[in-house]
Amino acid sequence: MQVPFGEWLPDQPEHLKPGAKLYNNKKSYKATILSDGSISYKNERGSIHKIAAKVNKTSSFNGWDYWHYEDKKKNLVCINEIRKKM
Repeated sequence: MQVPFGEWLPDQPEHLKPGAKLYNNKKSYKATILSDGSISYKNERGSIHKIAAKVNKTSSFNGWDYWHYEDKKKNLVCINEIRKKM
């Protein structure tokens, strides 16, 4: 069973708490995690999928594969890697 981003967020490490940043794999886009499980990018607010689609100029996009967080060693880690472990 796959868990929606906002539902598993409270159980995650500090780098995935509200206010934390998410990046694409090249760090050319940076979004902020919001307390309701959505993310914001510039003046847009929405799901990880909606915002990934917006920055990629398409109608849909898999946000699980697109967004990454920066671990303590400053390495980018795909958020889908955490979801796979759940």
